[in-house]
Amino acid sequence: IGICFLPKNSASNAVKNKELVEIFSDWKIEPVSVYAVYASREWMPEKLRVFLKYLKELDQNLLK
Repeated sequence: IGICFLPKNSASNAVKNKELVEIFSDWKIEPVSVYAVYASREWMPEKLRVFLKYLKELDQNLLK
């Protein structure tokens, strides 16, 4: 039992299935920037490549 902030795209199914309850629905959170810093695309580890792909899929505007 607790309170947390989750992105709507991550929590919407759980709210629909009544696994989570939305509270403070009138609150607005300021957008935050996400940065990925790495040494080189040429020698990028596969795990990092997969993680960056995942972030891009979450929000196409997240990483430009």
